Amino acid sequence: MGLNRMAQQAVRILRLHVAGRDATTPRGSRWLLWGPLLALLGCLLIFRMTYADIAVSECCYCQLTERWPMADAQPWLSLYEYGCLPAMVLGIGGLLTTLVCVCLRRGRKPRRAGLFLALSLLLGPGLLVNFMLKPMMGRPRPAQTEVFGGEESFVLVGTPAQLENCRSFPSGHASMGFYLMAPAFMLKRKQKKLAAAFLALGIGFGLLMGAARILQGAHFASDVLGAVICVYIGALAAKLILGFGGWADRVWPEDLAETAQAPASAPTPTAAPPTVWGDRVAA
Repeated sequence: MGLNRMAQQAVRILRLHVAGRDATTPRGSRWLLWGPLLALLGCLLIFRMTYADIAVSECCYCQLTERWPMADAQPWLSLYEYGCLPAMVLGIGGLLTTLVCVCLRRGRKPRRAGLFLALSLLLGPGLLVNFMLKPMMGRPRPAQTEVFGGEESFVLVGTPAQLENCRSFPSGHASMGFYLMAPAFMLKRKQKKLAAAFLALGIGFGLLMGAARILQGAHFASDVLGAVICVYIGALAAKLILGFGGWADRVWPEDLAETAQAPASAPTPTAAPPTVWGDRVAA
């Protein structure tokens, strides 16, 4: 009964979300969530129809020495080596918070927030970027293409090449940087300033990580754009699955057990109205 109820509530919140009537997204602000995603996909289409990727990478490649001058320079090298740590701390910390709250059977809000952070990391940088798109696309990195001294042909973004040892699209490091904006998706509308701060942090650090990988000849600009799209989709999916303000508050086993074991309260007896005979009242 508990699983069936959870499934029914999940389907209900999904339908309401699509219709714009759920508790998490007001009707007038649907485009605030889906509009940026459509804009990012439109930008990716421009890279698909042009050779803008080569133009951007040519600015970071030295034709005379046939190398990437910034490949081993600081701070780009440190960003490559340690730039993923903040995202790992945030995601793993969220998972640990959820586990502690579940064991203690308290702290519903921290429990759900921690699960959102862990789920966003799993769906975005984890599932979409590293386990699905990278092996499926098999796109050569800039340093692997003939244009920049490699052996592979240049492949436009969105074209499945499925070449071995080619994992350019999307950028994994950039996705870990953009992941820092995930908390903005779970913050309430009353916390706009804090949500904007996380959004700016994630976009800024993601662009910095993406710039480092472009300067090192490891990724094209469209790979960085694909990374932010994957993170955005992962955060939206986590927000929809958990349904902030909706059914997620009632899906935990202890909550269902408490509901099932709670005895039905007996109806409160109501006193009969007094009977009136003339000027005398019979109590």
